[in-house]
Amino acid sequence: MKTQSMMFGVVVASFAAYASGPRVDLNAVTVSQDASSHRVTVKYTLTGEPGIVTLDIQTNAAENVWESIGDDKIRSLAGAVNRRVDVLDRESEIYWFPNKDWPGQTITGGKLRAVVKAWSTNAPPDVMVVDLVVGGDVRYFPSLDALPGGIQDHRYKTECLVLRKCPAEGVRWRMGSPSSEPNRHWDSANREQLHAVTLTNDFYIGVYEVTQGQYKRVMESQTVLPGEQVNPAYFSQAEDWETRPVETVTYDGIRGNSDGHEWLTKGHAVDSGSWLGKLRTHAGGGQFDLPLDAEWEFACRAGTGTGLNNETEFSTVDDLCAVARCYYNSNPGAYARTTPASESGTSVVGSYGQNQWGLYDMHGNVWEICLDWYVKQLATVDPCVGATTGNMHPRRGGSWAESTTQLCRSAARSDVGNTSADMQCGFRVACSALACP
Repeated sequence: MKTQSMMFGVVVASFAAYASGPRVDLNAVTVSQDASSHRVTVKYTLTGEPGIVTLDIQTNAAENVWESIGDDKIRSLAGAVNRRVDVLDRESEIYWFPNKDWPGQTITGGKLRAVVKAWSTNAPPDVMVVDLVVGGDVRYFPSLDALPGGIQDHRYKTECLVLRKCPAEGVRWRMGSPSSEPNRHWDSANREQLHAVTLTNDFYIGVYEVTQGQYKRVMESQTVLPGEQVNPAYFSQAEDWETRPVETVTYDGIRGNSDGHEWLTKGHAVDSGSWLGKLRTHAGGGQFDLPLDAEWEFACRAGTGTGLNNETEFSTVDDLCAVARCYYNSNPGAYARTTPASESGTSVVGSYGQNQWGLYDMHGNVWEICLDWYVKQLATVDPCVGATTGNMHPRRGGSWAESTTQLCRSAARSDVGNTSADMQCGFRVACSALACP
């Protein structure tokens, strides 16, 4: 196979949390392109310590000005890229197939350069993808645009779990709602006390609510115990069940009713037979869990301070219907298992617009169970751990059938018991950025 060397400018960026982090040896990086297949091969050497490697391709758009061609044009990659690389002091290879992502473009010597980035495992890239079919396969991407096929691809709603990193560490923000916010719930003065919050660490959270397809695959990835349901959902229509959110789940079913039942006293411990326990085993580690109450609101808002996370207020029903599956657009009177998602009950995840960080369905569709204990006087507790004791847990976002649609706002809060289950309640996965697989 004939290969020609390309005069790519080669730049290496080492994204390390500290000086001894992962590094790439600039002198060891080479770039070449096969003349017949047009496959581009980037060779690099990782030193220091294991790290997560990503690739950017930049073009010389103007004199001495380099610009990325865009993550959406660098999706077709193979080799030692978009994952943790443990091979040190030896050459590794990345393969890019430009004809798949960037068709019709001529790669000319001196006009492009490859940027290899080595990220510390304590400061990983913005997107994590857990393969729910192949065990131990966890990938990382610099953005949602870099995902092969794009985030709306069917596999990211059924066969893979996609999580987006929320830049929360040290950020001071306002949790709760002001008294002037339109359509505030009657008990908002207690439930949504406006107060300043600072979270300790960055964290990942699911781009989508956990779907029935994802729930079922995790349950089947390990031995299913007698009495366990691989899909407990009510809205399990044959044509779209896989991509609807799973509901009729419980806190204890997600985390377990021994270790997982005791938040704070046993921390992030979960029962091995619970859904999260099986996910951790399948992924090969990671502190996958439910989000804390404060983490959920931080992720929902994505930097906004309005009633809805698209920077608008919930002034009319139409405002909410534009961003959420809710009482007014879900035909709640039908309660039908046999009609498609467009007609009744929950909707296929991702059917409404995402927020600034690319997260879908933070408003409506299903209530989302949170990790910590629930208290009404929110401002009295540490947002990084929640209340020290309790018998209920926060749930967030409202649902497809919630007639009190004020509960679909960013700041709105309700509660749910350890064993409570109904067709309005599901969940979303979170994971500390310091405890990834």
